[in-house]
Amino acid sequence: MNLREIHAHVEIRRQDGEDWLAVMQQAMVETGVGGRECREIMATFRRAALMLVNTD
Repeated sequence: MNLREIHAHVEIRRQDGEDWLAVMQQAMVETGVGGRECREIMATFRRAALMLVNTD
């Protein structure tokens, strides 16, 4: 299974993705992940979150 298949049963709006990204960004801050590592992780998370959007 891929990420899209795993989440296919869940309606995901763009705002849901943005909300999840905000939570993940806060987790990075709280766990001390910063700099280039944080930017790379968040870029990957952003691609995944936006790929999963399946409804308006």
